[in-house]
Amino acid sequence: MSAGNVARVSFRPTAEHKRRALIRVRLEMEQVLSLLTRLHATPASDVVLRRALLERLVVHLRTILAFLELSERTVHYSGGLRHENDDILGIDYDFPAERLSISEEDRRELRRTRIALSYSTADLFSTRMPTALLTLTVPVLRRCAAFARHVLQRGSAELDQADVGEWTQLQDSLEIFASRNA
Repeated sequence: MSAGNVARVSFRPTAEHKRRALIRVRLEMEQVLSLLTRLHATPASDVVLRRALLERLVVHLRTILAFLELSERTVHYSGGLRHENDDILGIDYDFPAERLSISEEDRRELRRTRIALSYSTADLFSTRMPTALLTLTVPVLRRCAAFARHVLQRGSAELDQADVGEWTQLQDSLEIFASRNA
C-alpha cells in the first residue's frame, strides 16, 4: 500500500496542550536570544565556548524554524496507519506558516551541521557557519517577534496575566536584537 492510500490519524491539540506548549515556544525563543547575546559577548579567541554556543544555537534555530515554517505535522507509520506526530506548530495558534527569507546556502549549512561525535563531524562547522548562523537569525527573530505580537493581540486563552508580561518583554527583546543586527 502506498503512502497516499494509507488511512490517516490526525493530531488535534487540546486547549491544554496549546497552553502548555506556548510556554515551551517562548522558552525556545528566549534560548535563541540568550545564546546570541552570549555569542556576541564571547571573544573570538575563546573558540571552545563559541563552538559550544553555536552548537546549542543550531538546535534551537532548527526547532524554531520548524515551528514557524511548517504547515503540516511530521508523520510516522504504525499498524498500517499514517499518524501525525504531536509537533507544536505556529498554525496551531492561527499563525500562518511562512518560509523565511533565508538563503538556500544558509539552509543547507544549517541542515548539514550535525551535533554528534563522529568522524564526519570532526570539523563541526565550516568556516562560513558562524557568519551564516548570525545572518539567518535576523529573519528568524523578526518572525518570532511577529508571533509574540500575534499571541498578545489574540488575547489568547492560553495566556494568563504573568504570561502576558513575559511575552511582551520577549517581543520587545526580539525586535531590538533583530534591528541592531540587521
